[in-house]
Amino acid sequence: MLSPKINTKVINVELTSERQKQIISNLAPVTRLINGGRGAVCDVVIRKIHRSWGGAIYSILVRLTADGETYYTVAHERHFGRAVSEAADRLRRSMSKTYYTEAQQIRRLQKTAHEKYFVELFV
Repeated sequence: MLSPKINTKVINVELTSERQKQIISNLAPVTRLINGGRGAVCDVVIRKIHRSWGGAIYSILVRLTADGETYYTVAHERHFGRAVSEAADRLRRSMSKTYYTEAQQIRRLQKTAHEKYFVELFV
């Protein structure tokens, strides 16, 4: 079994071995969806954003490059593990058009538009 190449960069977060294992266990199966993981490079940027009104939020940006194709995703959650699994799920969704039904895709697009609206409001 090939070990995926996952590059990790952190901002305002301590990258413990447990967190590194969570990243690998969630993103390694996604990297293997393209050509069995051969030549796949996954770049992960993790940032902890401190909000005065609601605590901290983990923001995870993922870029997966393989076979000349590049996929991006961003996930924001209050818990690190949830943020990583949400990023992996969104990356899998963007790689496969048949992964979710159209109704689920419409709900996801509405949620994305809602998030962008509030991010623009508070940033």
